[in-house]
Amino acid sequence: MSSLQEITQPLVANQFYHIFNRGNGGQRIFLQERNYEHFLSKYKNYMLDYWDTYAYALLPNHFHLMIKVKSEKVLLEVATEDFTKVSKSFVNKWTPNPDIPPTDLLNFKNLVNLTRATPKAYANYFLTGDPNLLRESLLQWVVSERFRRFLLSYAKAIRSQEGDKGSLFQKLFRRKRVDDLNYQKQLVLYLHRNYIHHGYAVDLSDDNWTSYNSMRSDRPTSLARQEVLHWFGGSANFQQVHERYADEWSGTQKWKIEED
Repeated sequence: MSSLQEITQPLVANQFYHIFNRGNGGQRIFLQERNYEHFLSKYKNYMLDYWDTYAYALLPNHFHLMIKVKSEKVLLEVATEDFTKVSKSFVNKWTPNPDIPPTDLLNFKNLVNLTRATPKAYANYFLTGDPNLLRESLLQWVVSERFRRFLLSYAKAIRSQEGDKGSLFQKLFRRKRVDDLNYQKQLVLYLHRNYIHHGYAVDLSDDNWTSYNSMRSDRPTSLARQEVLHWFGGSANFQQVHERYADEWSGTQKWKIEED
């Protein structure tokens, strides 16, 4: 996948993705231990209703997430509560009817209603596309925009902490679709091994900010723990496969999941 595809690929309902981003210019995005906790807290507040999280790894200068976008029905419900307007750039892609006041088409609820309209009624507002395509595109915009706002919120907190006004993250986050179960399992393994991969730990038992220990815990979690453990045949096998992978990893999977 090209770098352009990695920053423009739409986030589609009911699909799995590997999402990642790094500090602008390779700078650290977690400068204090409490920043990791703050990132996860904000992440839950912003994203829990929009996608399910299957694994994560937070490194000093970058992060990885494995997620599955919620269904169209759920996205429409939560986004109607969280969004009042959409961007002009989004609306303009659909060639608005010049006779319609622009403000009407920037209203999120108005757009949702148009996704349920007949093609004839839709054509009164837009000169291209159709209601079904508008709904799909609107929900893809919602998911990406919600995540963008999360990153901006976290970056603002860090810049306030550090007294800095520069950009914290690379401008556009990257994403890759995860299409099959083998790839999903491989990505979970890779994310949990990431601290070792980058030289911040020597084995999986070292303290780190990944979802590995949460997967092995009985404590309540917002992660899709039971589904992940099921992929590996239970908790015991989950640990065994991870330990074997950590010992035997040779980089042969890099072409699929490395962030460089």
